[in-house]
Amino acid sequence: PPQATGFIRSAGMSMGTGSNAGGGPPPGHSTTICHVANMPFSMTDDSMAFAFNQFGEVARVHLARDHETKKLKGFGFVEFQTAEGAGKAVANSGFDVGGRQVRVSYAPEKDGGKRGPGGAEPSGAPAAKKQMQKHPLMMRSDNCWFCLSSPKVEKHLVVSIGEEVYVALAKGPLVPEHVLILPITHYPAGSQLPDNVWAEVELYKRSLEECFRKEKKCGLVLYERATNSTSPHSHCHFQVIPVPESLEESA
Repeated sequence: PPQATGFIRSAGMSMGTGSNAGGGPPPGHSTTICHVANMPFSMTDDSMAFAFNQFGEVARVHLARDHETKKLKGFGFVEFQTAEGAGKAVANSGFDVGGRQVRVSYAPEKDGGKRGPGGAEPSGAPAAKKQMQKHPLMMRSDNCWFCLSSPKVEKHLVVSIGEEVYVALAKGPLVPEHVLILPITHYPAGSQLPDNVWAEVELYKRSLEECFRKEKKCGLVLYERATNSTSPHSHCHFQVIPVPESLEESA
C-alpha cells in the first residue's frame, strides 16, 4: 500500500542472523510460523504483512497486545504460506522496519518449546511459553471442534468439502436447513482468511443461495459468529440460515 512506502527497508537476503539460519527450524519448531521481536509500536497488521511479503506470501499475522490497555507489546507472529518464506525471513533477521531491526526466529510448535536466539525472551522463560501456548496461530487442530483433522470434529455433519472450505450441518440448527461454512485450515476469524479462501466462501454462499431459492423458495442470512480468538475452539465459521424471501431484507 502507498502509505507503507518508506516504512520498510528491504532486506539484502544475506544477513543470516536468525535462529538456526539457513538450516531450517530446530526440532519442535514450526516450519512456517515466525516469532518477530523488537517491532515498532506503530505497527499494524497490514504494515507487518507488507514488511514480510518480500520473503514470501504471508498467510496470517498477529500483533501481541496488552490485555488491559490493548497497546502493542513490541512482538508478534507471522505465518507464511510456505516453509521457504519463513526460512528467508529468519535468515534475514535484523532487517529494518520503521527504524528498528526486527529479530525473527522460528516459533515453537510444542508446549514448553524454547525460542531461538532471535526471540524476545530467554529460552524456556515461563512468560514466553505462556504466550506461545495461547497464541491463535499456534493452536492445535486436535483441540478444535471444527478442524477436519481433529478427532473432536463431528464428521457425520459434513455435507461438502472443497479445496479450502467445507460445509456442515449445524449441530443445534435453528431450522433443518441451517448450515455452516468453514475454512478447512484453522483461522480464528474471517479477517484473517486469505483471498483464495474468501473466494471459496463466496462460491459456497452463492451456491447455497441458488439452492435455497430454487428448492425452498426462500432467501438466506449469512453472518460470522464472533468467538474468542485465544481459544483453541475459535475456528472461523459462517452461519447460513434460510429465511422466507418476504423477510430476507429486514433480516
